[in-house]
Amino acid sequence: MIFTLPNMLTVLRLFLAPFLGFVLVIYPNASGAKIALLIFVISAITDFLDGYLARYLNKISNLGKLLDPVADKALIIITLLSIIILKKDDQLLVFFTFASILIIFREIFIMALREFIAEKKNTLNVTKFAKIKTFFQMFSIIVILFSETNFLYIHSINYFSCFFLWIACFLTLYTGFNYFKSSIKLIKD
Repeated sequence: MIFTLPNMLTVLRLFLAPFLGFVLVIYPNASGAKIALLIFVISAITDFLDGYLARYLNKISNLGKLLDPVADKALIIITLLSIIILKKDDQLLVFFTFASILIIFREIFIMALREFIAEKKNTLNVTKFAKIKTFFQMFSIIVILFSETNFLYIHSINYFSCFFLWIACFLTLYTGFNYFKSSIKLIKD
């Protein structure tokens, strides 16, 4: 059950995440942003497909349950850190950086919380709101990367990308708070 199509898509996303980061660090320009955008879109599609195929093909596995959130977090965290490097001369850098720090903190905190709860033989189930949060994180990153490609020379796209990142940030913090609140009972046990 290890080499299922959903698991292979998850592993692909896991390997694409650092590659995307390397691209943006080595090529912090419009060309690097174009390549990173392509890699990120492919990764986002694999995120949708691995879960869908696992349910549709009845190939849900413990390995998939373990790797899928790790791949998601790696993709989001590495991309956000790389975008900060890409945007080093941007007038909105402070806003991008602050939102990114909050998102990264929440993702690491909830991952650690899930691990702690798993040791107690409990789980925190993924909520619909958390899936919406992930969508907004990925959508905002796509808009950010697109704004850096210079496909369209519209400066306001940069402001929209910052706006969408902050929506993702608020949803990220909100779902993190809800996970923490629902885990308090599990922690006390």
